Amino acid sequence: VNGRISTRAREVGWLTTSKSKPVLIDDLEVGIRNRHLRIGTRATLEELRMYHVYDNGDTGAPSGKHDDRVMALAMAWHMRKWIVIQVRRGQQYQSVNITGTAS
Repeated sequence: VNGRISTRAREVGWLTTSKSKPVLIDDLEVGIRNRHLRIGTRATLEELRMYHVYDNGDTGAPSGKHDDRVMALAMAWHMRKWIVIQVRRGQQYQSVNITGTAS
C-alpha cells in the first residue's frame, strides 16, 4: 500500500463506454428473451419497457427518464460469467463458472 498502488487500481466502478455498453445490453437482451432472468420489481420492468435503441445506435432511457436499474441489471447479468464455485466430482473438487464452464 504506502502510496504504491496506481491511480487506476484505486478506481472503483464500471466504466461504461460506447464499446462496453452494447455488449452489456445485448447480453441482457438475450438473457431476457431466453427467459433466464426474472425481473423482480415493477420499477425495473418499467425502465426496461422504456429503454430505447436510437437511430444512431445509442441506447438508453428517453429524455427525463432513468435507466439506472437497466444498467445495474445488465452489469449483474454480465458479471455472472465470472462467478466461480467449487463442485465435487467424486473425490475431487473442480472450479466451475456458474454458467457451467470449468475454469
